[in-house]
Amino acid sequence: MFRETKTVIGSVTVRVKGTSSDALSAGQRISGLLEAIDLRPHGLAASAILVINRMRDPLPGRLSLYDQRRTQEWEHRVNDVIANLARTACRPASGTVPTNSGAVLFSDRSELLACLSRDWCNGSVIEQWWWRTLFKTAGVRSTVLNAWLEAPEYAPAALEQLAASSTLIRFVRMLGSSDSRKLLQSITSRFVLPDLAATCAAIPMFVAAPPGSSKVLFAGKAPLQPGAVVVAESLPGIAPWWAWAPEVFGYDLDPLQECLLGIGLTLARAPHVARSRSFAQDVRRWSRIEAQGDGGMAPVFSSAAAVPHVAGAA
Repeated sequence: MFRETKTVIGSVTVRVKGTSSDALSAGQRISGLLEAIDLRPHGLAASAILVINRMRDPLPGRLSLYDQRRTQEWEHRVNDVIANLARTACRPASGTVPTNSGAVLFSDRSELLACLSRDWCNGSVIEQWWWRTLFKTAGVRSTVLNAWLEAPEYAPAALEQLAASSTLIRFVRMLGSSDSRKLLQSITSRFVLPDLAATCAAIPMFVAAPPGSSKVLFAGKAPLQPGAVVVAESLPGIAPWWAWAPEVFGYDLDPLQECLLGIGLTLARAPHVARSRSFAQDVRRWSRIEAQGDGGMAPVFSSAAAVPHVAGAA
């Protein structure tokens, strides 16, 4: 549905006088006619996604299969109606949308992803008519994941919006480690970040510490205490996105989840940093594997006990 900048019509109800064969033939011709008509009104941004619930024909009987002048008149009138719907459309990103709303508007694909993920987190996806219109699939989880995987170039901006709506951590927790890896692979591929892609692919699946264990792995250093003030250079294994994605710290995320948020938000807020070779090297150092006393292996990741920052910084 989103592969091209165009209008997609879910269904059309046409009344045709005549036999069933006449109706079938007319339906096929009307389908071809609608394909050739430009139903995108002036004033609607190219990036915008307008979802219309239902619209009645503003000029019943005017659309002609044979008269181009009448068809152009109908096209102009329909575009006027769509433009009015766009001006009055509800914005899911701005809050609750009435159930009887005639249309909803997303400024771009990243806003759509953020709103879809927010509704997934609060369990309301299947309740909203616009999601049922846009995504006609049975599984909500697969719908959300596929929507992100199909548009990884919009992922950083979408994560930024989730951070602003305080849904970021819940989203990545619901996404889980395995799907976080898939999305990381998609993002690093689309942004052409081969070094980051290789590092993220090497990060193992997180295995929770045994119940009752108080040990926190932090780049081979002792765990930070709450409120600790550290100098970044003194801890080479610190997560390289701490200055750009402070929302990531303070939560018990596994390495792949934290990596997804850290890289995604850094791409949104400091793309030059995320694209640098030094950032990829820092991520590789941060994600290295440390042998445990029992002979097993466990990922080293930043402590959830404190948000590190450079001493003296504001």
